[in-house]
Amino acid sequence: MLSDRSYLIALFIGLLLLVQACKSDSMLEEPPTETPTGLFYATGTLTPLAPGLDTVQFAYRSGEEDPWGNTVVASTYQDYVNFAPYKSLIGQLRQPAIPIFSIGVQSLNEIAANQLEWTWTEPEVSDLLVPGDTLSIGYGPGQAILGINHPVFQYPTGPLYTLPEENEQGFSPLGKGRIIIRSVEPYSATAYEVTRAGLRVKAAFRGRLNGVLGQPDYWAEGEAVLFYEY
Repeated sequence: MLSDRSYLIALFIGLLLLVQACKSDSMLEEPPTETPTGLFYATGTLTPLAPGLDTVQFAYRSGEEDPWGNTVVASTYQDYVNFAPYKSLIGQLRQPAIPIFSIGVQSLNEIAANQLEWTWTEPEVSDLLVPGDTLSIGYGPGQAILGINHPVFQYPTGPLYTLPEENEQGFSPLGKGRIIIRSVEPYSATAYEVTRAGLRVKAAFRGRLNGVLGQPDYWAEGEAVLFYEY
């Protein structure tokens, strides 16, 4: 038989383990992200394609505050609808409310409409993000979409995006929109007791952002390091 003191200790330990288990289950509901300062970032220039407006410099880094006062985190998002019949893997810098910078890349192969889970494998991601490759802006195999948000846009609910027709040779006075893969390395991070594995990708970007709600278009150019999970 346990003494009263031993019984109370055993009861306390049991309750503590139960609380920790419940806490872990709750935390797993949150999407794991990586937050150390500077590990992931996007820096560049926004040039308005309209007279009378100033050029804007921006720099978003994981673990630091964005212009709205929120901490920036890096994450990966999969899009199965907007780019059908291709699936899209989107490396993001985001705040709690919205993504503030993203480069989405589309699969090299079409996905059947009746396939419910369009998961990404390590070979798929590695074959798509190859150092030295250039990805054109567009909705198609191996193409990319660039998204940026900034207070200068006066559009707080989401970023402006590149559109294929606005990034063709000759349409923009600053040239053709492109994503150039500079370097790729394996990367993994553990958060909320879940380990995420993928690639840490450094890329140069340039492209025309489509103005909305009466805003001018912007030309974006710079460099980013993002996480693409597989």
